[in-house]
Amino acid sequence: MSEPECPCFSHMQIVILPHQGDSSLSCFTPNRRPCHIATALVQSRLDYANSMLLNTTEHNLRKLQRVQNYLAKSIFTVYPPIPSAEHVHSLHWLPIKDRINFKVAVLVYGLLNSNQPTYLANLLSYRSAARSLRSTDYQLLTQPRCATAFGGHAFSVAAPRIWND
Repeated sequence: MSEPECPCFSHMQIVILPHQGDSSLSCFTPNRRPCHIATALVQSRLDYANSMLLNTTEHNLRKLQRVQNYLAKSIFTVYPPIPSAEHVHSLHWLPIKDRINFKVAVLVYGLLNSNQPTYLANLLSYRSAARSLRSTDYQLLTQPRCATAFGGHAFSVAAPRIWND
């Protein structure tokens, strides 16, 4: 998707660098407000159903990361320009791939602690050892074997892998 076609870029036009015109919110607001507006408008769109992007191609992840990097650069007015990864880090935002993994890990945590919803909780089981090991204290999950690469996209395979890492 090119920049003008992406719906996120239309929201990012609100949070433009101050030197690019009077439409910039950062001209009229205190220091942290552009960050809050950007997070509310664009990051929420990036987070919406992003767990469905688990194990997606690197090409798709790069597209989404480009949107996040552009958003981070639009918040800061630092000259000379610094790499956008440093902006993302200074805003305490996770990169897109890590955000997706974090969202799945939070879902697994909720499933393990509340067993709700049951149709997902039934897909997970704790790893049991034949004898007492130190690793039993970590509450690791059983990772089912999968014969195909496409099968690795299933929640029952990918969620234990993310949880155990």
